[in-house]
Amino acid sequence: MASLSPRDDFFGLAINQIVQFGLSSLQVIYYLEQLFRCIFIKMNN
Repeated sequence: MASLSPRDDFFGLAINQIVQFGLSSLQVIYYLEQLFRCIFIKMNN
């Protein structure tokens, strides 16, 4: 069984946060945009 990378754990936590708080779709879109931007910046540095 393959182990999850830290990135997979990070996405799992993000999804859990969204589910727990029951955010509106607009808030989810904004949250994910910030999340992906942060990951993209880290991957390119």
